[in-house]
Amino acid sequence: MDKPASKQELLKSIREERKRLEDALKGISPSDTVKASRPDDWSVKDLLAHIAAWEKKLLKWYETGLRGEKQTMPQWNTPGLIDEINLKIYQRNRDRQLDDVLQEFRESYKQILKTVESIPEDGMFTSGKYDWTGEGTLADYIIANTSRHYAEHLATVETIKKKR
Repeated sequence: MDKPASKQELLKSIREERKRLEDALKGISPSDTVKASRPDDWSVKDLLAHIAAWEKKLLKWYETGLRGEKQTMPQWNTPGLIDEINLKIYQRNRDRQLDDVLQEFRESYKQILKTVESIPEDGMFTSGKYDWTGEGTLADYIIANTSRHYAEHLATVETIKKKR
């Protein structure tokens, strides 16, 4: 997957990768969606809650930044930090009903698209334009929490489907 260089390419990438993920989800029964393949694995439901949580984090960061509020961003290079955040997301969502998770998964995606469509392209690909992105760009954060994230978990969904 090439890194998008324009807002149009970014939106296209988000939509295409999401479609690939949603196509892979087709044919997985609700009972299989909530089952983990092994006791220490996530279920498809857990994975969808995880994706929605990261989309919502991105939206919160962006909206907080727009209001000009200071926010402390995680130190992404801290060993184990992402695993720790993901574990908290899992623990917060593991007992939720599938319908609630699916609704949030759909709604967070709609909000992501609406928000990205509303962001002016000017500065979206410029380092330092937004204080909260540090040396990265807003586009880097969007990609990491949407298209790249969907592609990353597509393989997991396909593996789970094959095991069923």
